[in-house]
Amino acid sequence: MKKAIFLVIICGCAVLKPQAPDVGFVAQSLKEMKGITVAVLPFENKTDVLGADYHATDEFNLRLGMTGNFRMVERIRIKELFEEQDFDIKRIDDTSAVQIGKMLGAKAVILGSVTRFKPFNRPPEIPFDAFPVMMPVESEEDLAISLIANTAAALISFLSMKTPVAEIGVTVRMVDTETGEILWQARNSYRGDDKFLTKRRPRSEWDRLRKDVVFLTGVLAGDMVETLKVN
Repeated sequence: MKKAIFLVIICGCAVLKPQAPDVGFVAQSLKEMKGITVAVLPFENKTDVLGADYHATDEFNLRLGMTGNFRMVERIRIKELFEEQDFDIKRIDDTSAVQIGKMLGAKAVILGSVTRFKPFNRPPEIPFDAFPVMMPVESEEDLAISLIANTAAALISFLSMKTPVAEIGVTVRMVDTETGEILWQARNSYRGDDKFLTKRRPRSEWDRLRKDVVFLTGVLAGDMVETLKVN
């Protein structure tokens, strides 16, 4: 039974897996398409946070427009078309997206989904592996040891609780409405206290990166759009 305490401590201190790296692809043909008209279709919300899709769609539309490389279809036009045609973003694939893009007069469309959207103001999180290891109790001595082990596990779990920090995850792709070819695709996720973010962002932004998930979404969108190179 004495091993139980050791097992509890080991489990409570397990290291979380690092986040997946960014994955990007840019088609050679896109590099000659500067100035084309692009429509950012409403993103699919795969989280349980209402409005996550709206914020991600808005930020990608803004960041693409800021590059000066594309003519952006106004979001109000896209919204009106979706309402008129009663489109369901969850049922839109590349083929139907191509048709929507043609209806909007766009050379390419952006499709995306929000896979993670965690605001700062949520309850603290306990690591998934910070749980006690339950062992069989055969005597009063075993029971005492088990109680000590579980008390230690509870303390470790409390100390392991992660302070809530804004998090965002997105997958996105650009499809040619004439050929159906995927011109660009990428995915990534950011946490507001990621060291690679704080190293390259001014200190004045650090608190906002941790607490403002919409701001963090804009940073992620900007970084992802930078992988989309055209001449």
